[in-house]
Amino acid sequence: MPDELTAVKEHARELESANTARNTLFQDMENMYFMTWAEEARVKEQIKNVKLTKSPRPKNDIQGAIRLLIASDPIFSVPHDINSEQANEKANKLERFAKAMWFSAGRITGDPIHYDVVRSALLFSEIHIAITSTKDLVEWTKGAAPAVVERAKRTADTTPYLFDVWHPSLGYPEWSSLGLDAFYRKVKTTAGWVEDNWGKRAAKALKKLKADKNYSRYAPLTYNLFYDLKNSFIWLFMKCSALLNGVSISLTASLSLSYCSREISKHWLSPLSQVSLKRMASRTNSSLVVKPICLFSSMKL
Repeated sequence: MPDELTAVKEHARELESANTARNTLFQDMENMYFMTWAEEARVKEQIKNVKLTKSPRPKNDIQGAIRLLIASDPIFSVPHDINSEQANEKANKLERFAKAMWFSAGRITGDPIHYDVVRSALLFSEIHIAITSTKDLVEWTKGAAPAVVERAKRTADTTPYLFDVWHPSLGYPEWSSLGLDAFYRKVKTTAGWVEDNWGKRAAKALKKLKADKNYSRYAPLTYNLFYDLKNSFIWLFMKCSALLNGVSISLTASLSLSYCSREISKHWLSPLSQVSLKRMASRTNSSLVVKPICLFSSMKL
């Protein structure tokens, strides 16, 4: 596994490097939306007693389009004209199931999911949606704080899946003629977030990252997620200080947090869930990859 993890890390670096120009474009789009001008401080310093005026038109255009598109809720529809009669008999149940699951997941996160989907589509023309099994979520959080575990259980009682809209600049999909082949995500977070999401496994991994076995929940680190059609990998990078001959140096530690093989969970999704999610994908031109850790949908407009 270590050799395979090394190859995965190299693959992840290649994906990140290949998307440098894309991320630069995304940053420019965000700067227009948030009315951020990189030269503002320099211009203010050089030209005194002048009030700068920035055009709000890009932001207003995006906000206007968002309001139009979120005026109605998403409608999930199973195509009746291309399915068999037996499939059409279950279409209504599938549509109601998809709608209820989408609505429940949005209530848990506190904001309707399609709000972020629409914003991502308008700003970046790219949408990344992570689909997480709440049953697995309960298992992952074992060993975390009791309140975190109880919240995960309550979530699992409400909906079988959660939908997280990720920022496209933090995700690096790899495509082929058959759809999504691999996906890499790199995000800066804290030790506390990792511990809340991975429970005792995270605590064990974080202790190994620190020489003194103690770590702060607010310690910054980089969380890396990679999976393809066969395996899933999660590893952490944490910068820590150490003394070498009395001189303080900065170290970067790496540790594998999770390694799973797709073959160990062939029946991870129930038949109803599989059909439902595939129907949802067919209506949105997205590609779904079933994974033991999560199920991911990446849509390109």
